[in-house]
Amino acid sequence: MATVINHLKDVFGKSLSSANMNIKENNDMYENGLYVGRERTIFISEKNVAESAADLGMDKLKYGRFIFLHELGHAIDPELNVIDKQITKNKRLFNIKGYSERYFNEYYTASMKAEKNAWNIAEKYVIDEDKEDFKIVMKTSLELHQESLEEEKELLIIKGSIR
Repeated sequence: MATVINHLKDVFGKSLSSANMNIKENNDMYENGLYVGRERTIFISEKNVAESAADLGMDKLKYGRFIFLHELGHAIDPELNVIDKQITKNKRLFNIKGYSERYFNEYYTASMKAEKNAWNIAEKYVIDEDKEDFKIVMKTSLELHQESLEEEKELLIIKGSIR
C-alpha cells in the first residue's frame, strides 16, 4: 500500500524540485501538514492524515493531496509574510502584556485569513472530480482552526487572570 508521502512525491515531486521545495514526513506534530518557509519544506504527518481521512470516510491519498495543496497554498500566498508578521506581533503582545481583546481579534483575523488564503489557493489546483470532497475538507479544517483559536482565547484569558 502506498504511503501518503510517496504518493505526494510521485504526483508533485518534479514541481517541488523545480521550485526548490521539499516534502518530508513528520509524525511528531499536531497538524496534518505544516509549511516551514525558512526550510522551504512541507511536512506531512502520515499518521494524522490517515486518521483524519478515516474520520471523513475518505481515501488517505486524496486527503493527503488536499493537505499538501493547502500547505503549498501557504508557500505561494503573496500575503503570507505580512499576515505572519501580524500573528507574531500579537502573540508577542500576549506574552508581554497578557490577554487583550484587541490583540486577540487582530491575531484571530490574521490567522483565519492565512488559512482561508491557503485553502483558496489550493482549490485552484484541485481537479474537478475532487472538488466536492475538497470543499468538505476545507470546511472541516476551517471550522477546526476556528475552534482551536477560541480555545486559545480561553487559555489566554485564564493565563491573564493568574498573572
